[in-house]
Amino acid sequence: MGPTDHKTVDANGNVIADAPSRFATVGLRDGLIQTTVNVMTMVRMVEHGVDVLGDGTVTLQKHVLAYYGQSFGAIYGTMVMATDTHLSVGVLNVGGGPIVEIARLSGFRNLLADQLRVSRPTLLNGGPGLNGFTESMPLRLDPTVTNPYPGATTIQKYFDHANWQERAGDPVAFAPLIRLRPPAGAPPKHVIWQSAFGDHTVPNPTAGELYRAGHVLDLVSYYRNDKTPTAGSDPHGFLLDPRLFGRDQGQAQVLAYISSGGATVIDPDGPGPIWEVPIVNARNLDCTHYPQPQTGIAYTASAGEC
Repeated sequence: MGPTDHKTVDANGNVIADAPSRFATVGLRDGLIQTTVNVMTMVRMVEHGVDVLGDGTVTLQKHVLAYYGQSFGAIYGTMVMATDTHLSVGVLNVGGGPIVEIARLSGFRNLLADQLRVSRPTLLNGGPGLNGFTESMPLRLDPTVTNPYPGATTIQKYFDHANWQERAGDPVAFAPLIRLRPPAGAPPKHVIWQSAFGDHTVPNPTAGELYRAGHVLDLVSYYRNDKTPTAGSDPHGFLLDPRLFGRDQGQAQVLAYISSGGATVIDPDGPGPIWEVPIVNARNLDCTHYPQPQTGIAYTASAGEC
């Protein structure tokens, strides 16, 4: 995931608006769908062989054809693995959904605030929530909200409509196609997921939403960042960031799984406490493991568990 530019440009690159687009949800949905199609096209190009250098020699061709994606790559990667009949092996790292939920529970919450601000009348309602709005939306394990903050129910409706509008590009909607309802003609899929405890960028509850939708919790490897020397960092980039403890272990699991054609799932630290393969306590995907920004209330769960 990454921040978006608030500038709207025309086809020639000229800035025509500095305000957030009112069509951001549509653009995100369509962008994810188009990226999924682009990846599927690339798969077919590799299958046929690609002359990368333009000298008449095929330098890119199928050897072991599999997919792995991190963050947004896992979000649209879920869509790819769910629909592409040419791919059967994949590793999806730190994905989740829906996108609106990812934003409101993470550091991208300010982007939702921008959208609420340009609504007429504005939907920013203040309160204890971060970034100027409080939606009073409890997570699965939170107490029921019986007295929502003034203006919260209008924001809830706004998010509900946004989630509905974005559904055609929502990995949560595609997850059931991998195991429960595979498309006609699709080969058996061998897919595993990697999630990180306390992911601040794609929060654990959004990963749990995807896994429950696809009934794939038994295929989830859970990286216990809270038990590592880099526990104070956002673990979202652990697969790629050399500064984070779990990089080499996570990559070893990806390599073993892909090179075996989806036959081998290793526990990267064996009997150690840092990896749960599969996840031991699925309820840990029901909380953020950090102060929940929709309420501004400090995180108080004991022993680091939900």
